[in-house]
Amino acid sequence: NSELEQIFCALDYDDSGHVGIDEFTNGLTKLQDGMPLATLTIMKQVGDALGLLKHHFTTDSLATKPPQISPPGTFTISSHATKPPQVSPQANAGHEVSRILRAPSLGSSWRRGVALPAERERPVPAEGSPLASAQVEI
Repeated sequence: NSELEQIFCALDYDDSGHVGIDEFTNGLTKLQDGMPLATLTIMKQVGDALGLLKHHFTTDSLATKPPQISPPGTFTISSHATKPPQVSPQANAGHEVSRILRAPSLGSSWRRGVALPAERERPVPAEGSPLASAQVEI
């Protein structure tokens, strides 16, 4: 009787309390291939333990749902996204852009030949002096 219970427990893979046709044929095939009943029972117990372990890690570590992905072609700003800075309606965006583009930088002013305010205040050498004909390479 004990051996029948072991066979039944080894064949009942889903622990449903009854052995279905698939479970029975799968178990008989393994037994006919020379697998001892004890090995079949151990394999079932290890499979059950791995299933419980997998369930434990997947349910505990993934407690929150991942963010839902929008369908292609749609765009939504999630609560995690950073918001762009608020611009007052009175601000003239065109004025700000042109101010930034006109802002001189040292390297670009030399290449374009545009003098910076500090350079305009320097005295200009008189024509014919050695300083007037000197060229500086940058």
